[in-house]
Amino acid sequence: MTVVAPGGRVDRSIVSEAQRLDLARALRTAVRGTVAFDAGTRSVYATDSSNYRLVPLGVVFPLDHDDVVAVRMFAEMFQFFNDGRAAALATVLFIAVLPVMYINLRNFRRQGVGG
Repeated sequence: MTVVAPGGRVDRSIVSEAQRLDLARALRTAVRGTVAFDAGTRSVYATDSSNYRLVPLGVVFPLDHDDVVAVRMFAEMFQFFNDGRAAALATVLFIAVLPVMYINLRNFRRQGVGG
């Protein structure tokens, strides 16, 4: 638990400026809508009716459903480091198993097993 002196400030940002700019550049190439990572837009969307203020990394104004899906994909990749390695591994394993299945099916047909 982090103890902060009264009136002190807690730095909750774990993302460096370079990472934030990399995310902005990647989002601009993938999204047709507006991608705003400037300080003014971020501060406007950081406030609400509560006492807390959490400044976002950036603000995206999507145009359609595809933009929403793209932003969600980038959030998964950027926040949870889920860049699809498991899906790629499953695809490679499936492709590696296909020849074995073909050989087994061919041998079964030759032996007359299973119909």
